[in-house]
Amino acid sequence: MRIDHRITAITEANPVTAADFRTYARAVNISGEDSLIERQLEASVRYVEQYINRSINENTFSAVIWDFDDDRDLERGEIHYPLPFAPVKSITSVTGQDLDGNDTALTVDEDYFLLEGGRLRIPSATSYSTYKIVYVAGMESVEVTPNIKEAIYKLTAELYENRGISVTGTIVSNLKADINSLLSSERAKTWL
Repeated sequence: MRIDHRITAITEANPVTAADFRTYARAVNISGEDSLIERQLEASVRYVEQYINRSINENTFSAVIWDFDDDRDLERGEIHYPLPFAPVKSITSVTGQDLDGNDTALTVDEDYFLLEGGRLRIPSATSYSTYKIVYVAGMESVEVTPNIKEAIYKLTAELYENRGISVTGTIVSNLKADINSLLSSERAKTWL
């Protein structure tokens, strides 16, 4: 199975604001750099989301899956596709495309099913050559733990301090170890 997966709409609400970061970094008197800090916060949030396989902000995702030659991708003629970012709030649409390029909108609980853990089940996977899934995923603000926020702070501080070329060595590897330690328990588990 081949997959093209991307964020198509991003909600700008971050769990950490530029003012929060300035307080964390003891740089309260910094002025005029909020747009830089906000970009760095956004990059840090995206990094953390990739690492934990969870969408911190409510985002819209698009996945296109095709090429079902591998028998391991099909179970009794079905596709079981774990949507990569949890928690899934809703599936906006699932569209099947035949070999002639004709699109057909599929119906929830008839043509496809959302299973526990953010897995999508398409019972008759051989009907179409390609499937496009659009879904919304995002954590509630109460689900954003102190570990997630601390990882965002640490990553943003690294980006802010090293706006040019970053020096590699023990500092970077210690940061990576800190981030891994903070986020290891936050990772969403995906399964087929």
